[in-house]
Order: sequence, then structure tokens, then C-alpha cells
Amino acid sequence: MRNFIVATMLMVSVVACHTEQNQLKEVDLGSALSVAQIGGRIDPELADQWIINFQSSYNDETKGALFGREALLDLLDQSGSQGIWFTRALDEQGVQKLVLFSADADGDFLNVKRPDGRIESGMPMDQGQMCPPTCPNGGGRLEGIDVAKIGGVITQEVSDLWIASYQSTYTNRSRGFLFGKDIILDLLSNQEAQGLWIINGLTDQSIEKLVLYPADESGNILENVGPVDQGQLCPPNCPVSL
Repeated sequence: MRNFIVATMLMVSVVACHTEQNQLKEVDLGSALSVAQIGGRIDPELADQWIINFQSSYNDETKGALFGREALLDLLDQSGSQGIWFTRALDEQGVQKLVLFSADADGDFLNVKRPDGRIESGMPMDQGQMCPPTCPNGGGRLEGIDVAKIGGVITQEVSDLWIASYQSTYTNRSRGFLFGKDIILDLLSNQEAQGLWIINGLTDQSIEKLVLYPADESGNILENVGPVDQGQLCPPNCPVSL
């Protein structure tokens, strides 16, 4: 089934080179005891089906993004960080992006006080490798790129602009997904893992998902590790800033 997913992503690479007031609702932890524990393993065949569903329903959209371990660990190393929000965004050229924010113990964006006294949702990350044009397991090459270093800090102003652009363009879509630090660190604990692929999925009930897989030094998905889902969706439960 994984080979079919890769083939589908390759085909897509060739062919396609705020409706409500925001308020933080109590995070639905499910079986988790804290924000840090949000997320868990899912059946690989189920993940494959979700990815196929998304690509069939949203064939002209970004399929996923690759972020290196250094950027991910930088977000988790911030004082008070309990996880990462993967937030959908749209840049000035109309390219779909993921902007990453550290999450605090309440499931909100982790706030950081700047030297000038401003309080911001600290260190938004972008500069991920988007698919397409470069997809895992043969869908384009990452020539000369250190996978572990993919991703970098962008300004608060840029992230705010991109997020607002996505939400005004895609008014009835999921805005973001929260995963706890425990499952992210677990994926990155594999010695071969140099980053994470964050891939869009869609359930049979049309609920949008993110599926996480560890990536090796070539940017390919590591076999027999993952996949991970069970993240917190926004909406219904969103940080104040989203």
C-alpha cells in the first residue's frame, strides 16, 4: 500500500508542479493526560487510506511538508513548550504552507516576551520542503540539502499575514493541528530520523488529518516507523491566535 501512496504523490508532483470568532476552548485530551501526550500511533493501512482520500478530494493542493529535526527540536526546547501547532498558511504567491508554533501546557501558542517588551507567539517556523514539487520516496530529489536543517524562523508579521490569507481563502477548512512533544520526540528518537514528513489526510467522514512520518537523510519516509495521528484539530479547539 505504501508503494501506491508514493506513486500517487509522484503523479501529483508531475501534474501539479475566519468564519467564526477565535477563542481557545479546552483541549480535548482524549486518553492523553496532558498536552505533551497528544498524538499516537495509527494503523499504517488506515493512514494510507486517509492520504489517498485527501489526494483524491484535493488533488491540486499541497500534499505535505518536510521539516528537519533541528527546527522541530528548537520549537520543543523553548521553555514551557509542550508540543507543536502545525498551522496552515498561504503565502503571497498563493502557495500553501505550514507554519509551526510551540504550544504551551494549555494548548495555546507559547508566548514569548521580546527584548522590546512585545509579547508574541514565539519563533514561528516555516521554510519547510513542500510536496509538490519534492515528495518522499522518489517524488523529486533533495540534492545537496541537509534534511536535518530544513526549516527556519520567520517573522510574526509574515506568519500572521499568511495564516489570515489561508483562513480567508479556505473558509471552511481545518486551520491547524496540535501534536504533543512526547510523540514527536519518540519519532525523532530513531537514529535514522533526520526530520518529519507532515502529510495531509482525510477520513472517510471527511475529517481532515495530519499524518506524521520520520524522514531519513535523503528525505524519504522511514519504513516500519510510525505513522502518527490522533492530533488535536482546530476547529473545534483552537488557540486564541488562530
